[in-house]
Amino acid sequence: MPNWMIWLWLPWLLLACAEGTPDASDGVYRVALLTPGSIADGGWNAGAYAGLESIRDRLGAEIRHVETRTPADFEEGFRDFAGRGFDLIFGHGFEYQESRRWSSNSSSRSTCAA
Repeated sequence: MPNWMIWLWLPWLLLACAEGTPDASDGVYRVALLTPGSIADGGWNAGAYAGLESIRDRLGAEIRHVETRTPADFEEGFRDFAGRGFDLIFGHGFEYQESRRWSSNSSSRSTCAA
């Protein structure tokens, strides 16, 4: 994915997925990324990880990534990051749509399956 495409879509994804502002108690915005494959794929997942790094570099956010393989891993990934207090959790792929449904009961501020 060309870099210009990341910069074109990243602000829209953040606006569409974000709810509220970072927790002022710790002052650090925490963003997690779940991908269905390796970030070394040179394509879809690599582009998502590059966007995550841009969030870290430009916004000073703490970032984390996990590669998930099965639907059980998808849900566990969302639950794990939410349980650790992440403000925004991206599931990078259509396959995450069902797994993020539990998020309405989550302590995390926002989840996004993109």
